[in-house]
Amino acid sequence: MVTASRNPLRATIYKRPLARLLAAAAVALQPASPPPTDRWCERQLHLPPELSAAAGPFDLSMRPYWREPLELLDDPDVRQQCWMADTQAGKTVSLMAALVSRSKCDPAPSMIVAPNQDAMRELRDKIYAMCEVSPAMAGAIPPVSRRNDRWIDLGNMICYMAYTGSPQRMRGRACKYLFCTEVDVWVNDPRLGLSAQLIKARTGAFAEHQVIYESTPSDDASTIAALYARSDQRKFRVPCPQCNHFQELRFFLHQKGEMAGKGGVAGMQDKAGAWLAPEQARGNAYYVGECGCRIESHQKAEMIEAGVWVPRGMTVKAGRLAGTPTRSNRSAGFHISRLYGPHATFADMAEAYLDHRESNTMRLFWNNWLGLPDRVASKLPNWKELGQRLAWHHRRGTVPAEAYFLEASADVQSDRTYQRVRAWGDKRTSWLVDWECFGRDEKPRQPDELKPGSPIASDLARLETDVLAAHYPVAGGDKNPLGQKQLAVRLLGVDANYRTYEVHEFVRHAQTLYGDRVRAIRGDHKVDPTDLYRMNVVERNAQTGKVYEGGLQLWGISVNVFREQLLALFSYPVDQPGALRLPADILAWGHDYLRQLVNQGPRTEIMPGGRSVVRWVTRDQGLGEHAWDLEVNGLALAHMITGGDWDARNWHRAAAAAAKKPAGDQTPELPRDYDDYSAR
Repeated sequence: MVTASRNPLRATIYKRPLARLLAAAAVALQPASPPPTDRWCERQLHLPPELSAAAGPFDLSMRPYWREPLELLDDPDVRQQCWMADTQAGKTVSLMAALVSRSKCDPAPSMIVAPNQDAMRELRDKIYAMCEVSPAMAGAIPPVSRRNDRWIDLGNMICYMAYTGSPQRMRGRACKYLFCTEVDVWVNDPRLGLSAQLIKARTGAFAEHQVIYESTPSDDASTIAALYARSDQRKFRVPCPQCNHFQELRFFLHQKGEMAGKGGVAGMQDKAGAWLAPEQARGNAYYVGECGCRIESHQKAEMIEAGVWVPRGMTVKAGRLAGTPTRSNRSAGFHISRLYGPHATFADMAEAYLDHRESNTMRLFWNNWLGLPDRVASKLPNWKELGQRLAWHHRRGTVPAEAYFLEASADVQSDRTYQRVRAWGDKRTSWLVDWECFGRDEKPRQPDELKPGSPIASDLARLETDVLAAHYPVAGGDKNPLGQKQLAVRLLGVDANYRTYEVHEFVRHAQTLYGDRVRAIRGDHKVDPTDLYRMNVVERNAQTGKVYEGGLQLWGISVNVFREQLLALFSYPVDQPGALRLPADILAWGHDYLRQLVNQGPRTEIMPGGRSVVRWVTRDQGLGEHAWDLEVNGLALAHMITGGDWDARNWHRAAAAAAKKPAGDQTPELPRDYDDYSAR
């Protein structure tokens, strides 16, 4: 071969055969290039039972929308990916598969970052569990005894482990790939800013690199939502089984334009526009395509299998992408909701929406089901606009005929007490009935001056005469659904944050006359948000040490839960069941009440340790936020009365049961026996 290459004659003779031989040898001897990442994951990875309900081969056929994000790991033009999705979308499993694939498709220094150390260890164990059941990886990972908390050993690749709150873990490592999980609950550095931005400095040593962020979004301060907004904002569009029109699966129907009433889940309302019960919606729900076609749940799988990712600015024509994206694919963003999930039907979505709607937990529906940030809760309206929008048909001092019971809350201050009464009806609809400020006539007394049997302070005494003993007429002389023409307050909650001993004495006195209709309450951040409220017996005053004779039953309330609910109700449609309604004459009588009602809102602050904390801040300290506090506590009191069950059928059964009781039996139950405390 050497002689032939130096002899022009022989080189000419052997030119063609030799070239063919050399080309064939080059092809045969060169290393085999790895397949695309998505194919490698499907062929080589398996999921253990503890990681997925669908244990076995890593199968993208059920969730084909994760194929393209995995493919983009092989694209040198892509520098960043953002995966914003609901809680059951499979994003964490896909991120783990992407990480493991690098060890075979493109071994390079990598790092995975979690919110905290416990989450990091759990993720490490899941990655090793995936490798243990995957034949291609089982022999590459170390035994359990050699695994540590600093890196994940994938044989020919090391993936460093880091978590927010530990700056040393996130520094000093040059990495080609960064895998960032649940970024919306990351701890941020109060001096340096968002950890999600700081971590990108680890890729500076590599000309070609990639960072993947994944998370379920939270609220207006959502990190993943901000990253998605700066990406090419891809949506997964699927073809209609009837007309083949490609469209994004949305939950809410379009409200305006030529697509009004289309492009969303329907069947949740009756012909009159009233919302159905969650269980009723299960049998009625279906999807209305953007062209008006009716789509059933069993057709969804075929649609999603044929779906395509479409960047913003582009569309699908004749089955192909058309148009020009508004941004390059350097930062690729993907958004998926549970509408695309393999196990979620349109009926499931409708039922979940109505459940969250009734319980005023719409933030959870937006985050966990739609994979979207809740942007409504942080918007405080103008007091006058709020009064105009939420004004209803009843007047101050009267109870709408739809109401079943009343609750009242009192906010005790050093020299006065604020109170308000609210009526409640089916589906958690409520109406403000009355409000007033009771001034205190006498000079405040110290705890040492108070003894059992002492006269009740004048402002607290009016809670008995003007609230507990009062009967509020049903508007227009009508009767409510239980046949009552007048209603008394079912439950009065008195805030015991101030003048605690006096509140205790008043509550004890009132309970001897009115039983369980009176409770001492206070905001308690130690109460588990899932419990909503909790009763404790307090033996002595925490400041003075004075003993409460017989103990004080104090109901602690997880106020932040009810604060979020109240804020969401400010923007809730007033004509829909579940609305927070005000009297028709609210603007004539309630200027101060409305101003106080919108005088507190949430603000996200970064603590010295880097943890994000939502604080509820008063806008105008001179004005106060008493009306806001009264309404927050009132939401908790209404939940105590109903036990969270807002089905009116239960209230009718409770009333019927009360009518059959012996005359002297006044034992209250949940749902409360409204006839025992209401005048006919």
